[in-house]
Amino acid sequence: MNSKRYIIFLGFLTTVLIVAALISESIYFSDFEYRFRTQKFNRILVEKEKIMEECLNAMKPILAMEDHHGSNTENNLFKVAEENEITILEYLDNKLAYWSDNDFDIPLFLDDSLFSSNIVFLQNGWFLTKTIKAGNEIIVGLMRVRKDYSFENDIIKSGFEKDFRIPESVGFSTDKNESGYHIINGKGDFLFSLIFPEIKMKTSFIFIPLLFWILAFVFILFLVLELAKVIFNSGQSMGAVLFVLFVFMLLYSLLLVTGKPHVLFQTELFSPYRFSFNAIIPSLGHLLFIDYTVCSTLNCFL
Repeated sequence: MNSKRYIIFLGFLTTVLIVAALISESIYFSDFEYRFRTQKFNRILVEKEKIMEECLNAMKPILAMEDHHGSNTENNLFKVAEENEITILEYLDNKLAYWSDNDFDIPLFLDDSLFSSNIVFLQNGWFLTKTIKAGNEIIVGLMRVRKDYSFENDIIKSGFEKDFRIPESVGFSTDKNESGYHIINGKGDFLFSLIFPEIKMKTSFIFIPLLFWILAFVFILFLVLELAKVIFNSGQSMGAVLFVLFVFMLLYSLLLVTGKPHVLFQTELFSPYRFSFNAIIPSLGHLLFIDYTVCSTLNCFL
């Protein structure tokens, strides 16, 4: 590939990467992630609902046994339930006879309204409920979806269960009008709303636009240096140096004055609270930008 075609190829690839970076950054700061996490939460919830229903149905033949408590079948069932944050309660004549989890206080007596709602709050958490009857016995399944403590510290924190992959900063409300990010059960009934913070939180999704911007910058560097080589080979060595300096000073000025790409300033690298030299070099990211461009330029011409 000759020099002209190589420059055209670099220019095209650089343009594609810049467009991809702009699009991915725009998506990152939109509500796409919130809608994605809501849909994923609903999918996981439906899967766990099925597991809870299977556990409760599997309890029927176990309860028919004369001495079922402590059997291998029951223990294996409770193990599956525990792995999915599901608690199984057995009420005999509306009185609690057996429970699979003692991590929280469980009502000793059952009334008609206790587990009538799809989601209930017990002691320190919100639980999805499922109830089946077997004669004078009632089996209740409680699936924990969120811990909700009255106080928090480094060890005790409120938040959704880790299986749902929801950041700690996401809130919770049983009010349907609180937000548009609704969680529903397998029957389509509304359970609660997810409340995402107004200011965009930093999540793993940030790595997508960051990767595109890093690649775009690298290819901008390659393109500028390749154009500088053409100018240098034409006998204008000083013009090549001035061209590189002008382009990189322009890029740095845009970065410094506009604070864009905005996604870069979401990272600790561009945080003035981590490092700040002066107004010209306000963060470690700015210093790294200068070092990288200067070193690349020197390696090109020396």
